[in-house]
Amino acid sequence: MDEDINVSVQPDDQGADEYKDENMTAERPAVRRKKHRTPPGNTVLIIIILLILAAIAAAVILLSQNDDSKTEAAEIISRDYELSSRADFYTYGENIFFSTKDSMRLLDRKGSEKWVDSYTMMAPVMLGDKNVAALSDKNGSSVRVYNEAGLMYSVALSEPVVTFAVNGTGCLALISEQGSNYELAVYDGSGQKIYGGSYVPRDGIPMAIDVSDDGKMLAVSFMNISGLYMQSNVTFYYISSADTSDTPSGGGMFTSVLCEDCMPFMLRFTADGRCVALMDDRAVFIDPTVNGDTQKTEVPFNNRISYACVNGDGTLAAVMGEPVLNASDTAEANTVLWYNSKGEKVNEYMPGKTVTGLFPGQDVTVIGMGRSFEAYKTKGGSVWTCTVHQDTTKVLAYNGSDKILAVTPVKAVVVKAGKGNNIIGGTSDGVYDGTDEDTQESTATLPEGNDSGTEAETEEIHTEEPSSEQESAEPKTEGES
Repeated sequence: MDEDINVSVQPDDQGADEYKDENMTAERPAVRRKKHRTPPGNTVLIIIILLILAAIAAAVILLSQNDDSKTEAAEIISRDYELSSRADFYTYGENIFFSTKDSMRLLDRKGSEKWVDSYTMMAPVMLGDKNVAALSDKNGSSVRVYNEAGLMYSVALSEPVVTFAVNGTGCLALISEQGSNYELAVYDGSGQKIYGGSYVPRDGIPMAIDVSDDGKMLAVSFMNISGLYMQSNVTFYYISSADTSDTPSGGGMFTSVLCEDCMPFMLRFTADGRCVALMDDRAVFIDPTVNGDTQKTEVPFNNRISYACVNGDGTLAAVMGEPVLNASDTAEANTVLWYNSKGEKVNEYMPGKTVTGLFPGQDVTVIGMGRSFEAYKTKGGSVWTCTVHQDTTKVLAYNGSDKILAVTPVKAVVVKAGKGNNIIGGTSDGVYDGTDEDTQESTATLPEGNDSGTEAETEEIHTEEPSSEQESAEPKTEGES
């Protein structure tokens, strides 16, 4: 199934005037004296023709002023694939990681393949951090880690992967099912297991995980509803054996942050060693290296969060949904807010249309609004806008902020960015509704029925014994009874 995706750039007013001059200027024939008058019927016909031409020219000018699809721009990269391929894309710099059910490929800035790795998956989930991408099958029991040179290593387990994360050095952390319990494992950039442990369900259900950029710390968020109120607990661990031996228990856990009456669903370390924990109605900005009141900054939104992502510069972007019941000081629904890693608000924007998705860039956030997309700087200011006239799973800022990667179910293109671009190929009436999660994130949750970043299944919690004093979940490390 092939569909063309064309990019049209809106001409400016000067171009419209030039167009008018070229099309509305009619050369009049030289006036010659004749012995006989021109028949009246011919004069009327000429006037009618001139009026028709003038009307056509005026209509063309009007359309050029109101339609942003006049000048087509060439596609820099174009890639076709089958609808059933489950294609996905992750970008960093000039590199494009392109995954399907049967292969991972790396494309360069010209669209050429630098390498191809083959495998078989039913529903691959890709995530990335810097120039590293990781891939796991939904409900699968293996993870493959890549960099720009190709496959770094793969990990095969005996039980399904629940959630996993990777950092820019290729350090992989994952939590898998282990019977009725959960198993934690961390692998270095060469694929060697460097940390491990286990959790029991009464300690809480692990929801999200991430590894710090330097590979020294691990963060895991848990949801616990066995008590009177729901609790979210973010627990931090040292990974290296030298650091873990200095912790009080010797198991690596060195601090935790507890939040009441909320559900965790995203964790991201930032480049400055801080961690952003996103709950269903708030964000918690944590500095795990300090203790006391300065360790965390909790920002209550008093709104449900519709969409969120963490950009490469460490800023959190979040779209406000419906206000929390009986809450005061709520934001208007559909407002996009940006916060830095310290929990300070740096930007606020109200798009003109309903937001249906957010896609992270380095210092920009791409805001999806049905078939319209806008790249907005994390510190304020629109960079480019485009409209996609067919089903679209994501639109990303590629190689900085001057190019656009638009991904549809059957084709992906890279085009030059600009104000008011139109990406118009295809005739599908479908509109992207924001239900596909952003797989460009650095963690993914993979229980049955959930996509990247969504909450884990919780039915089994109700059968477990309550844990009334649980405030942290430290795994039993390998070697412990």
